[in-house]
Amino acid sequence: MDLLKLLKTSSRYISLLALNGIVTPKQFLLTFPRTYEDRSHLLPLSSIVADGKTTQVTRGKLMSKKTVYRGGKQVVLCEFCDDQGMVLTASFFSAFATKSLTLETWYLIIAKIKNFRWQLSCIHPELIVSTDDASTYAWWLYPIYSEMAGIKPARFVKQMAKLRPLIPEIFQEYLPEDIITKNNLPSVPDTIAMMHFPTTMKDVERGQRRIFFDRILRMQLAGLISRQQYSQTYHGIGMSIRWDVIKEFVDTLPFELTNAQKKVITQIIEDLHGPTPMMRLVQGDVGSGKTIVAIIVAWYVIHYLRKQVAFLVPLAVLSAQHAQTIAKFLLPRGVRVEVLQGSLTARVKQHIKDQICAWYVDLVVGTHAIVQDDVVFKNLGLVIIDEQHKFGVKQRGFLKSQGSPHILQMSATPIPRSLALAYFGECDISVIDELPAGRKPIITKVITDKTRHQLRPWMTDRMRRGEKVFVIAPLVDESEHMDNVANVIETYEQMQEDFPEFRHRIGLMHGKLKPKEKDEVMRQFAHGDMMMLVSTTVIEVGVDVRHATMMIIMNAERFGLSQLHQLRGRIGRNDMQSYCFLDCKKKSSDARVRLSAMEDYTDWFTLARIDMQQRGPWEVLGTRQSGEADLPFEILADTQFVAGIHDTAVELIQRYPWLEELPALKRFVYEEAKNIMA
Repeated sequence: MDLLKLLKTSSRYISLLALNGIVTPKQFLLTFPRTYEDRSHLLPLSSIVADGKTTQVTRGKLMSKKTVYRGGKQVVLCEFCDDQGMVLTASFFSAFATKSLTLETWYLIIAKIKNFRWQLSCIHPELIVSTDDASTYAWWLYPIYSEMAGIKPARFVKQMAKLRPLIPEIFQEYLPEDIITKNNLPSVPDTIAMMHFPTTMKDVERGQRRIFFDRILRMQLAGLISRQQYSQTYHGIGMSIRWDVIKEFVDTLPFELTNAQKKVITQIIEDLHGPTPMMRLVQGDVGSGKTIVAIIVAWYVIHYLRKQVAFLVPLAVLSAQHAQTIAKFLLPRGVRVEVLQGSLTARVKQHIKDQICAWYVDLVVGTHAIVQDDVVFKNLGLVIIDEQHKFGVKQRGFLKSQGSPHILQMSATPIPRSLALAYFGECDISVIDELPAGRKPIITKVITDKTRHQLRPWMTDRMRRGEKVFVIAPLVDESEHMDNVANVIETYEQMQEDFPEFRHRIGLMHGKLKPKEKDEVMRQFAHGDMMMLVSTTVIEVGVDVRHATMMIIMNAERFGLSQLHQLRGRIGRNDMQSYCFLDCKKKSSDARVRLSAMEDYTDWFTLARIDMQQRGPWEVLGTRQSGEADLPFEILADTQFVAGIHDTAVELIQRYPWLEELPALKRFVYEEAKNIMA
């Protein structure tokens, strides 16, 4: 279909549309309004609110039309009179705009009206011929479209009306009729019409709900199909569950597992013996005991299922720490543990790869250096991914070539269950919602610079007793200079001045350090005599310092609540009382009110919901990409709505395993898969 012919417009207008990414009628109709004006109230001129800001609808008869000159420019003045004798003057800066207007004709006048020299007036109103009392226009909800370069919104609305008859021809329904009925959804053509030409706001809400339903459904189906593809090379275990293997290990632990941990372990073990490879996301607050759950499962896979395990971490600095923790539990049981990361020499890396291939290594810990083409496992059975939201196509392809091992993802990032369900549709989800016994809630306070200085003697006393302190700054150095924003170098120097007794026992950590330097700093802080660590958010994930009981976060207003909670989780990992201080440079009440949520809540899901409402879901996930469409908080917070979509996706995959019988839906889903797996 030729957009030029359909719109009966100029080539220049078509060029302007193209500059805004609109070249087809379908793209034109998929440009939805950003909001709507209620034009259903037809007011007499005597009732108009003449503030010059509110768009209003009135009615008047054109009484006169004359041309005047102001500042050397031609202006056409039109006087309209209502049936009560009140007059409105409308100014037009183009004679062409008034060419079709005829005297003694009644018009609907849509404009922002103001008082000018004690007379009602407006500029360039929208005029529509009214042959009766205009009751036929009482249903109006006027669409307001986003600004587009060179295109006037009012003209865009008129052009949209020209395409309305083509909606049923351009858009067809692609979901089965019973799915539409079951979920009480409007059809695709009806949805497009509702968005552009609504009768009431209920029409808009129904249309939006269908759009959000489809967006999430495509994400869900893309994940499920990806899971199907991944499962193609999986052959199953063919062994019965041995709960005694788990019990024997758990009985030797020096602590008691929480009920939540036990429940999650049960879910994972059952997955391992299922007909398809496990894809499970385990969510749990910092310190909830996800790592020991992963270690128990790894032991089961190595000892009973006789397979290798890979443990992926996001940062090289965490590899040695995780390996040390794992080795403490598994080395005495004869498990061979190795570390593989990019910072190792080529010779050492090759030696480790040879050991992995020959099965001299049972469990390897490392970064994405593990999932490279030249790393070959003899019999990989489980991949544990710590703090990784998504695996790309390349990494998923690597694991598929290794026989599609089970995948266990772990995340301490607080994500509401509805958002996790929407975004991780291919994964089953488990939640560890209990903290180990003896953990005390971290006391959190929003402070000023003055308060921070008053804390020095108290902090000095606690460091003398062996307790350690994190100080977090948002920027790395002066090259990233921003007014009133702390950088880590200046903060490090300031801490040395503020705490002269510990001047040589204050460490510095940031992303520009070499991996070996980071490892040494963390070793000194975790196990040496370093008492304070000044760092950027590089310590946000995974670092475990048992004696850290204090944290000061500079410019806390620059961070989201989810990230602040993640940082706060670096302390309080023992039975001592811990404190987190949020240094807020902004005096605005909005910043302090937002941060006060950290004082009031230690519940990570509550903070995540607040954060998602304030910052948007993709900011919380840390996955925003340019051009990515938002799903509003109200939709993603509706667990029942999202869960219903998930159930629908599962039902569709069961009925149409590869969506071959639904070609239009399949095309949309595979386009979605390219986006979320990129």
